[in-house]
This record gives sequence, C-alpha cells and structure tokens, in this order.
Amino acid sequence: MKLFKSSILFLVLCISMGSCSKNPVNNDYVGHWEITSYESNSEIYERVDALPSDNYGFSIIKDGTFVENKNAGWCGTPPICYDRFGGSWESVSENMLELNTSNWSETNIIFNFEILSVSGDQMEIVRTIP
Repeated sequence: MKLFKSSILFLVLCISMGSCSKNPVNNDYVGHWEITSYESNSEIYERVDALPSDNYGFSIIKDGTFVENKNAGWCGTPPICYDRFGGSWESVSENMLELNTSNWSETNIIFNFEILSVSGDQMEIVRTIP
C-alpha cells in the first residue's frame, strides 16, 4: 500500500511539473531593438537603451509584453509618423517567438520571429507568418 501511495504521489508530481513548463525565455533577445539593415530575407537589429521615436523598433519584455514602434498610418511615403503598438509574445522554441500585436487600423496581427543569431548588441531575425 505504501508503494502504491508513493507511486501515485510521484506520478502527480511529474504531471504537474510537466504541465507547467513553458519554453525557456532566452534573455539574449529580451530588450529594446532598432532596425539597422536588411540582408536578403532577414532583418538586422541593434540593441538600444529605449525604443526610437522616428524608426522601426520593438521591445521584448520578460513578462511577455511586446511593444512595436512602427508606421502609424496607411501611407508609407515619407515623412512617416510612428506610434507604439502593444501586444504580447511567447517563446515557441529556443529561437522562435510568436508575436501578437496590432497596427494603426486596429487589426490583430500574429507573426513569428525566427531568431537566426543574437550576439552582443546585434540580432538577426526572419519574420514569418504562422
């Protein structure tokens, strides 16, 4: 009987630990990022102290908050006005984030960042639609 109770307790602990696990947060990509260039189909970002007010950038905050500084209207002809749009992010694998945000038309947008590399103050990503 004691073995049975111990086995049940062990099973309950294993199930509860497994059901609470999420993909780990990689602190390398947490922070504020500003676009610096494009290469082929990837985007290159530089880590910055704060989001820019006059360029595309985003913040990945450890609590799951995602903030984008992007085009505030339908027209992409300069001069471009920027605004901040909030959302959320979730790690779906070690190098893939799923982002949920909106735009100037209040349309909900879901896309992925495949993180190709993060080294120091530079990150290279490919943006995909799930």
